[in-house]
Amino acid sequence: EKDRLAFEVEEFRERSSHFPTDMVIRYEYGRRLYEAGMYDEAIGALQEAQNNPRHRVDAKYLLGRSFMSQKMLPEALDTLKKAIEEYEMAMEGDAKSKAIHYWYARALEESGKIKGAVDVYSQIVRWEFTYLDARKRLADLRARLEAAGPTM
Repeated sequence: EKDRLAFEVEEFRERSSHFPTDMVIRYEYGRRLYEAGMYDEAIGALQEAQNNPRHRVDAKYLLGRSFMSQKMLPEALDTLKKAIEEYEMAMEGDAKSKAIHYWYARALEESGKIKGAVDVYSQIVRWEFTYLDARKRLADLRARLEAAGPTM
């Protein structure tokens, strides 16, 4: 798997240099860089790729995840929120909307925006009760809010 990913990163790096205006290639390159944990490079490629309407939401999602991996929480929050706003089916509860909402809630949580995270996790568990660890995170955050009283 690691060898395959390294090969694909190099393959899309080369394609990207030969076709610098092809945003589909830029997206695929950025996705491979993200998967390889090369977040700085992924951010650059995904920022360009989000200009392609076909991959805009997916690029913003991976861009937000890349920002989170770099502990750039304000950037992650803004990017993931825009991905939700631009995804036509964001409130339908399909796989993509659950993933974007989940990571948006994680970014809210890590940013200390507990009430916002509770609202988003609540939406996720209404779509799918067993989605990743959303139910546990929701319960933990509600307990924190209760313990803190009206100050949070």
